[in-house]
Amino acid sequence: YAHALTIVGRPDEAMARMKDGYGRVDSAWPDAEKLRGNWANVLNDRLCGFIQAKDYAHAVALYGDHRAACSADKVCADNVSIAYANQAVDAQNAGAQRLAGRLAGQRTAGSTIVHWPAT
Repeated sequence: YAHALTIVGRPDEAMARMKDGYGRVDSAWPDAEKLRGNWANVLNDRLCGFIQAKDYAHAVALYGDHRAACSADKVCADNVSIAYANQAVDAQNAGAQRLAGRLAGQRTAGSTIVHWPAT
């Protein structure tokens, strides 16, 4: 049901169903791990959507809201690491671009004009 809600564009409801369903899985059930894995897939799909959109604040918030489920699933946990790494790289790249913009056209020793290539 949560996957269907995701497909029709109702991700918040999907996450609520995922959290509820994941929490109800009884470890004694024969397919408990498969069920948890399927619930985690819904969570992981949402997480990857945030990563793709470079919406790292929501990716981290989603992880915080569903930490136990995500930490228990290797793919989800790995994607949280990717979200943090991408956020750091994007911040570094943005800082480098700002620095290049400030340095473009500045005079340096010997009155040489520094022109940085456009990125």
